[in-house]
Amino acid sequence: MMYQSPSTPYNNQIIHVPAGHFGWRVIFLSQIGLKIGINFLEVDEMGNEKNAATASMITMEIDKRFDIIEKTWEEEIYFKFYKTAVTTGLIAQLGPERWTVLCIIASYMDLNGECFPSQDTIAKGMGCSRQTACKWVNSLLEFRWEGQPIIQRVKRQTPNSQATYSFYTILPVSQIVPPTYVKDPDTPATVFDTKYGTTISTGNNSNNGINSNTLPDVKKPDAPATEFDIKYGTSITTSNHCNKDLNSNTGIPEDEPMTAQGVIKYFCMRYREKYDANCNPNWPKDTKMVKQRLMGQYSPEQIRQIVDISVEMYEKWGTLSKFPRPSIAALCTWMPEKALAVAKERTARMNVPEHGGRTAEELLALLDRI
Repeated sequence: MMYQSPSTPYNNQIIHVPAGHFGWRVIFLSQIGLKIGINFLEVDEMGNEKNAATASMITMEIDKRFDIIEKTWEEEIYFKFYKTAVTTGLIAQLGPERWTVLCIIASYMDLNGECFPSQDTIAKGMGCSRQTACKWVNSLLEFRWEGQPIIQRVKRQTPNSQATYSFYTILPVSQIVPPTYVKDPDTPATVFDTKYGTTISTGNNSNNGINSNTLPDVKKPDAPATEFDIKYGTSITTSNHCNKDLNSNTGIPEDEPMTAQGVIKYFCMRYREKYDANCNPNWPKDTKMVKQRLMGQYSPEQIRQIVDISVEMYEKWGTLSKFPRPSIAALCTWMPEKALAVAKERTARMNVPEHGGRTAEELLALLDRI
């Protein structure tokens, strides 16, 4: 394992850290950009770096750039696998279904290395039903490579809410070190998450069938549930049919008077567009909150801007470890000010004349002077 951080553009310092930790490689690409990557490199007992060709099979990289126009940070996540993942047999033993689940989960990784896609999102990415996706997720949790799990799951309950979310962490499979938390190989491995007071479940640690191609007894993937919507005369393809009208993409006509219920419905629509999951509001509580905090403070156009920008920018604003997705409470408290500030900046940029207001002839004249 190593941590590489360039102190200057021409001097790279390599610091070895104990095995069992992630190695973060930070590379400054320019004055406004940096790149963060997780490298699964091992060192021996003497501190010497092992062969990278055999140590690296799967890596995640986060390309983080600062947008000087939007004045926001933008991240792009890359999930890469090396040819050793094929030559060592990892891909073959995972199988196409578990490999697909792993790629889908990894694509939702945040800067903390945690992934929290819903089962509906995973099912949509696989093109199967929610039940089939759940089977393959559990199969991936039980899968072992050289006796070690490659992914773990933690279920957390958000504060002041009954909703629970599954958080996944992809483990460095290239680091083949005995886990300190496994006592009996025939019992499920569990780790207590002291930060959130929850239990991590990594499935069964039995070596039976670890390196075999045995897969769950799942027949042809189920087709997504299809239901005919009488109201709109269209077919709805979804694995979760609750709140169809609430989370449908009908929106609110701009000429229709904005009501508290309409604001909540509009938020639920944007929520589903972003996360491919239904939002289940607490109608009495949320309606009262919207009336008190939004209806009397902002115009209908401002409320639409608040909802649109809040859902769009939440990953950059919110405390994802506690509240992974936006809520009506956040919409009515701290997000309006941030959202309207972004809307004001975007409007100012739109009003800037193209090419500084210069005509084509003036631009050509400037080029001739150069």
